[in-house]
Amino acid sequence: MKIGLHNHSPFSDGRQTVEQIIEKAESEGVTDLAITDHESFGAVPYIRENNLYKRPSKIKIYPAIEIDFRHDGIANDVLIYGGNIEELSKLIPSLCPEHLQKINIEKIANLHYGYTQLGFRLPPVEQLMEIQAKSSQKPIVAFLVGLNKFKEYNDGMWAKHNAIERYQQVNFQKAFVTGKGAPYFRESKYKKPNLDELRQAATKIDGKLFLAHPNRMKPHDMKHIVNYGLANNIFDGIEVYYPNMTEQQFSDTHKLATDNGLLISGGTDSHTLSEPVGIATTDKTQAGQNIYYVDECEFNWLKDIELIC
Repeated sequence: MKIGLHNHSPFSDGRQTVEQIIEKAESEGVTDLAITDHESFGAVPYIRENNLYKRPSKIKIYPAIEIDFRHDGIANDVLIYGGNIEELSKLIPSLCPEHLQKINIEKIANLHYGYTQLGFRLPPVEQLMEIQAKSSQKPIVAFLVGLNKFKEYNDGMWAKHNAIERYQQVNFQKAFVTGKGAPYFRESKYKKPNLDELRQAATKIDGKLFLAHPNRMKPHDMKHIVNYGLANNIFDGIEVYYPNMTEQQFSDTHKLATDNGLLISGGTDSHTLSEPVGIATTDKTQAGQNIYYVDECEFNWLKDIELIC
């Protein structure tokens, strides 16, 4: 058994096709796979309609989605596995296609306004919206395309703002939202679901709700979200296996799950072809620096999840 339950395709912000994710998983010997696009279950009907679940490798593909939440001022994500994923758009307003497009338009407009105020060069905002609409990608992808049209000039602007790693522009933007740079960037007027709303939706579709990548939150934020989740029976599980964690972070997260009877999930959060799919295996010979060795019983819950078919 080899697990890869957190991956992204062009149905959100992935730069690898659904077919490429499946083929990559098969080449790595992954047996259990999920594509967890942000605010999109588009990969589920796509896999079904193109018979991608009928593979010689008999790879198991589970319906899943990753959803942003904001709770008590803290932002992170949850993963929902199984159940009637496609019903979520009726239960969570932010997943409605028309609502998502309004959010995308607003995000592009806000990014364009903020970065031009900082001196960056971008095509007209209407062109960025056209790029986003044609590609079905997240607004940030269209924004990066726009930045690259004036690459040499904008590289100089990144240097000026001491942000050489251009792909950290999201964190760069957030720093301006919360710091002295405001009001260069404008907060969204659209509301993200909170944990209670997500729990109710997951229950209605008979899905499993997991806290995603908890260690990406600040320690005090993680503690607050976890404590709230435990006190209110929000989470079915937690994403324990995740890349680039310290041994202490992994140990603490694993203990958190086992001590509280939470299910365990894991994935690489892959977005590109260069990133692996598999994160954990029951085969000691395959375990290594980037692949955790796990006991198969930790993933027995997958037997209760109906496969895409």
